[in-house]
This record gives sequence, C-alpha cells and structure tokens, in this order.
Amino acid sequence: MRTLAITQNITLDGSIEMLGDWFDPADQDPELLAATRLQSERADAILLGRQTFEDFRGYWPQQTDDQTGITDELNQIQKYVVSSTMADPQWRNSTVLTGDWIARVRALKEQEGRDIVVTGSIMLTHALIESGLVDEYRLFVYPAVQGRGRRLFPDGYEMPRLQLREARGFQNGVSLLRYTVGAAARAIADKLTTGHILAIDRSATAIAQLKACSSDQIAAGRLSARHVAIEDFTLAGDEEPFDLVFAIRVGALDGRHPHAGRAAIEHIAAATHPRARLFIDGGHPLRELPIHGPT
Repeated sequence: MRTLAITQNITLDGSIEMLGDWFDPADQDPELLAATRLQSERADAILLGRQTFEDFRGYWPQQTDDQTGITDELNQIQKYVVSSTMADPQWRNSTVLTGDWIARVRALKEQEGRDIVVTGSIMLTHALIESGLVDEYRLFVYPAVQGRGRRLFPDGYEMPRLQLREARGFQNGVSLLRYTVGAAARAIADKLTTGHILAIDRSATAIAQLKACSSDQIAAGRLSARHVAIEDFTLAGDEEPFDLVFAIRVGALDGRHPHAGRAAIEHIAAATHPRARLFIDGGHPLRELPIHGPT
C-alpha cells in the first residue's frame, strides 16, 4: 500500500495559507532544497486541488532557468487534480479526479508504487485528513508568525498522537518535522509472519485513523483495532492472552497517575500470559515495566 503524505510549508503559528511574504519558491537554502528533492524522490504521484494545480501550472512550466529542478520534476511526475469543473488539465501527465474522488484516491493508495504527495490544496488537505487517508505529515516550518490564514488541520479536528520520525533544521531557520500516523502498529504488522497485533486507544479518532491507513494489514488478519482505554481493557470472549505489550505515550503508564497506572497494569496482567513483557516508550532502549509481580 502506498503512503499518502501531506507536505506543507507552514508558519510557527500553524498557517499553511500564504497571505504574507514568508515563503518564496525560488529562494531555497541548498540543504533545504536537497531535503525537498529527497521528498520528491520518494514519490511518483502528486495530488492537488484545482486552485493549487492551476497556480502550479501557471508558474512552474514557465520557468526557463529553474536551478531548483522543481520544474522538471513537476513536468514528469504523474499529477492528479481533484475538481468538479475542470475538463482538460492542459498539463502533461495530469489526470482529473471527479465524482467520488475519495474512492479514487483510496484506490490509488492500494496500487503498487511510491508515495503520493499532497501540497498546498488546503480544502483537499482538510478533506483527506477527515477521511483518514493521510499516512504521513512532512512539515517545513518557517520562522514566521502570520497571525491569520487557514491552518493545516480543520477546526475542531483532534489527533491525539503522531509519531515523530525526523526533525532537522537548516541554515535559513526553517525546520523539517516528519510525523507518521498510526505507524507503529502498522509497521509491526507488516513484519509479522505469525501471530496477531491488537492496537487499542482511548481516542476514537486515533482508532479511525489507524483503521483507515491499515486496511491491508487488517484484511490480512495481522492487525485489529479497538476503541478502549488501557485501564478498562479486557479480553474479548474468543481472544487468547497476549505475549507482548508495547505502549506509546500512554499517560496511565508514565508514572504521573498512580491510580490509573495500577488499574492499567492489572488489566494488562489479566490479558497476558504469565511470562509476557511490557515495554513503554521513554528513551532508547525502551523501558520495561513488570506485569506479573510487584509494580
């Protein structure tokens, strides 16, 4: 299954709508340009909303001395534009997605290939986020505060946990932050040859995101997901006890909430084999907590 990645230039106050002069596509720090090119090399398709597509089409193909290489990349890559009004995209290697475009995007993700990248396209970005189709966020954070403009996430949208995969800074003050969605359970499930992973979370949104981006692993029977807090978790009637527990940013297990922590350990103990092990994030290597014994 292909990764769908949101790649955005973003201000410190979270705006991706460019209303000021904080971003210039022709003014690229060499290291920043190299990082941008690396993101492009991972992709073989770009997905855009109509307005951003038309902005790109009106600018990049007209550059005759583009030292960044972006013009050539955009001309060659397969481009998909979501629009209910466009008939002829008038740019080679471009396809218009109409009708049930979310189903079309889901089908594209299920094909073999490299990453599908979304940039700009604020309405499209919001719709993809709310549909649970986004696997990764690649954010180029600019040292500017715009004070206005539309933001990366839709108003009221919650995403309790993202996994930080990369963080680096550049000479011009820009930082790259790369986050993945529901990646831990999916990545482990991809490596399984036997057994089964059950992912749980107290957030219904987090579970919906995991289900949306892990359909292949779920269909193969390697992964399932359940909306429940760890301190309330019990085995279903047909479930066997588990051998291994891996907790990522679980507040009940970080020592700040002793009562919830005791309840969580009790429920984990009841759902695992006597020799099962529990690991939590908290440095490298992972920290192990005892399950069956004094806590």
